[in-house]
Amino acid sequence: MIPLTPLQKSTLDQVKRYEKENGFMPTLQILADIYGVTASAIWYRVCALIDKGYLKKYNLMTRGLEVIYDSSNKGYKEESGHNILKNNKDKGVL
Repeated sequence: MIPLTPLQKSTLDQVKRYEKENGFMPTLQILADIYGVTASAIWYRVCALIDKGYLKKYNLMTRGLEVIYDSSNKGYKEESGHNILKNNKDKGVL
């Protein structure tokens, strides 16, 4: 797996923390507000995490991020990509 910069690791950790605390993924705007930057600045970070294989982005979904590689566990999640639509719909996010 390609190593992360400190800023990328911080962003990935924040995404995981937000999901754990709230039960769904943050929007780009929420991440931007947390870091005090623009949504486009966050988008560049998210794109880097996608390119490096840590996140997956589902098109046309506001909260369409999924952590597919957990750097703390050094492995891919078993259910990556299988339940995001169902889970978001069940939680009233969609």
